[in-house]
Amino acid sequence: MAVTRDRPSHEFLQGIGDRIRQRRAELSLSLRDLKDRTDISIAFLSQLENGVSEPGAVTLLRLSIGLKVTIDWLVKGTEEAS
Repeated sequence: MAVTRDRPSHEFLQGIGDRIRQRRAELSLSLRDLKDRTDISIAFLSQLENGVSEPGAVTLLRLSIGLKVTIDWLVKGTEEAS
């Protein structure tokens, strides 16, 4: 029996990307600055901000630390950034 996995919608991924971009702007960080804080490549960060790539758990953790927000805020936008 094959296990299928539902992919997140483009709108969901774009929401995460929009929050990453918003918070990066609030902190006046360039993509290079965020790369240095998270050890995530600039290319992948750009893909995340544009909603074309799906972040895994480790990526979300690195982003939350680098952007000083909760994972919940990144994913749902429901908590205030710290």
